[in-house]
Amino acid sequence: EEAAAKGIVLLQNNGVLPLRADVKTILVLGRDSDVGDTQNTWGPGSPYSGGGSGHVPALNVVTPLEGIRRLAKSRGIKVLTARSDLDRADIVIVVGATTSREQQDRASFGLDHGADRLIAEVAKEKTTVVLLEIPGAVLTPWRSDAAAIACMFLGGERTG
Repeated sequence: EEAAAKGIVLLQNNGVLPLRADVKTILVLGRDSDVGDTQNTWGPGSPYSGGGSGHVPALNVVTPLEGIRRLAKSRGIKVLTARSDLDRADIVIVVGATTSREQQDRASFGLDHGADRLIAEVAKEKTTVVLLEIPGAVLTPWRSDAAAIACMFLGGERTG
């Protein structure tokens, strides 16, 4: 946990982090906010340790959503996970990810599973923090609309 936390790089913060004391409701979005690890070493990998021969199966994953829920609970903050709750949230956290594996280039420098589109749409409506689980460079066409961006890289099974 300590290594994952110390490895986070804050790429942008327009004053939203740390969260203000008046934040009582967080909406967490993004398919990769609550995805488990893959046990397929030679497949496309996971947001926790990539793919290929360097992939180490993460058996006890703490997802970003689980980590956010634990911290929020200790501070009396409610966590929502349905996009339809956008109007009820004080702030939105979108988790976006991409993976890589050896002997194959990534298909693009975008995030997987429509995360770029999700971030762009949500950040125009609500204060949004973006958490990136990435193996390297990605494009961030939505960065001017995001209030904060933090890169967690491939943080391992204690990412959350």
